[in-house]
Amino acid sequence: MATPRRLNVEQQRRLERFLAIESSLRQRLIDPGGTRLRFNQSYVRASEIAEQYYCEKKVDLTRQYGRVETETKRQGSEGHESLQAESVEVERTEMLEEIFSGGSIIVQELPLLAEHRGVVLAGQPDAVIFKDGLPVALLEVKFSNSPFPYRSYHVQARIYGKILDGAGFDTSDLCYVIAVAPRESRGDVGLFRRVIEALKESSGAESFEVDGVHVYVHDYSQPVAESDLEWALEYWMGARDATPVDNIAKCRSCEYSEKCGDYSKSVNSNPFY
Repeated sequence: MATPRRLNVEQQRRLERFLAIESSLRQRLIDPGGTRLRFNQSYVRASEIAEQYYCEKKVDLTRQYGRVETETKRQGSEGHESLQAESVEVERTEMLEEIFSGGSIIVQELPLLAEHRGVVLAGQPDAVIFKDGLPVALLEVKFSNSPFPYRSYHVQARIYGKILDGAGFDTSDLCYVIAVAPRESRGDVGLFRRVIEALKESSGAESFEVDGVHVYVHDYSQPVAESDLEWALEYWMGARDATPVDNIAKCRSCEYSEKCGDYSKSVNSNPFY
């Protein structure tokens, strides 16, 4: 990373605001105060909100019985490790100074905190591209045999955008990018770089393909992100019980199916099962 330029008064003010918000929210993780969430959680992860849109009952069962490691999860973890293979580790202070000084930088796995309706949100996007001190693109990479960008992918990316909002960044020019890569490419250490290069050369295309990776580009919308959040937080704040998925195919492959009463009801009521 190049030596960051000296921050002017306005840039320093923005950096201090970001750090103040982060410090306040970190304290909230230690002492949640009056906000009580399910399972005595002090925060909600963006990835978990996305999982609610896949099957909220599965999120609930994961919290009750603990995370069950599966081959799909293991492969996903391996794939995301390979995305960072060509990255350069830098000190957080140096990285933040580069962002707020107006530099152009791609930051992978940036931990972020924000607040919405009294609930602390946490997220760690695969990558955020900053230009002139502003986040201009947010990248999420998914490994799947289907090239289709499922709703949960969109939700996760939009929640990351909302967290950037709440952390004090101007997201008026932000887009989010979903790259769906074949599962067999999870060990490809050059995949991230090639997607970024193709994104720079895409000339504003809404979708394109690079080496078998299907890439989708969308404008970030704060109202849509907040709508996603409103439904998800109803569960965490105890306003309703978990909603099971209406898709028996998902249930059959779920590692919690034997513990799920809704799955048993679906099977018993289906004469063709």
